[in-house]
Amino acid sequence: MKLEKSFLLAIISLIVLSNISIVFASAQPIVTLNPVAPYPQSSVTVTADVTGIEATHVYIIVQECNGKTGICYPDEQNASMTQKTTNTYETTMTLKHNDATYIQYTLVVENNEGWTKYLNLTKAYLSEKPSDNGESSDTPGFEFIGLGFSIMFISFILYKRRR
Repeated sequence: MKLEKSFLLAIISLIVLSNISIVFASAQPIVTLNPVAPYPQSSVTVTADVTGIEATHVYIIVQECNGKTGICYPDEQNASMTQKTTNTYETTMTLKHNDATYIQYTLVVENNEGWTKYLNLTKAYLSEKPSDNGESSDTPGFEFIGLGFSIMFISFILYKRRR
């Protein structure tokens, strides 16, 4: 009899705990960046899929950071997102700092119950900005070696002709 009560109590506890975990497992929005790894000081389109969340307004807070120095810039961008479909919101923003190596963002959703933060300080790494100084990536100085050999060869030919 005691064994049956213990077994029954264990089953009831398992059912209650599984129901609690289902209640706490709420929908999480999905944020995508286009391009996935933008360059510093470039434009990036942010799309948020808020399926399962009754959203009336969606905002995204973006902060640029430099991972080499460990500094995040204090001028956060708080962008309102435009509703594209029933569950999809989108905005385009321009990153401000040339030496930023990653961004961190927080999605803020307003619904009938108030404001809720999702994906708090989620990191997205930036691509390194390509060199645009107009120089080639060849090692400088090697073209002077060819020029030196050419001058020596021409000098040798002129020397032989004079003799």
